[in-house]
Amino acid sequence: MSTLTPFRPFFPIVGDSLLSRIDAPIDRLWRRFLQLEPTSNDTFNPATNVVEKPDSYVVKVELPGIPRDDIHVTLADNILTIRGEKREEECCDTDTCRCKETCYGSFERSMSLPNSADQDVDAQLNSGVLKVTVKKRREARLKEIPVKGA
Repeated sequence: MSTLTPFRPFFPIVGDSLLSRIDAPIDRLWRRFLQLEPTSNDTFNPATNVVEKPDSYVVKVELPGIPRDDIHVTLADNILTIRGEKREEECCDTDTCRCKETCYGSFERSMSLPNSADQDVDAQLNSGVLKVTVKKRREARLKEIPVKGA
C-alpha cells in the first residue's frame, strides 16, 4: 500500500514541519477572528445544560470556584438570566506563575422560557454546580389520561 502525500505546488521543497509552523499562527488568527477560541483568559463562558421534565425546567450551570454571593439569578418576562463573576486568583509576589489556563471574568447567560414556566424558581449551588429549577404552571403540566373502553 502506498502513502498519499498532499500536493503543494508552491512549497515543493519545504518540509511539513516548516509549513505547519507557518500555518499554525495563521490558523489561530482566523479562529480568534471567527470567535472559535477566546483571545485571552478574561472570557468565562460556563457550560450550561437545560432539561425539560414533566413538571419543571432544570438548568444546570458549572460554576466551580465561584462563591454563592457572586451569582445572581433573575426571572423576568419568561427570561431566565444567570450572571456572576469568576475572580482571578492572584499569585503571591514571591511566586512565579509558570502556566495559567484558568478562565475568569464576568459572565451572563439568558434563556427564554416557554409560556408554561411559572414564577416559582429554586436555585441551589452544590459542589460548583448551580441548579435552577423553574416549575411549570399546573395547567401546562403533562397529564396522563386513561383510555376507557369496553
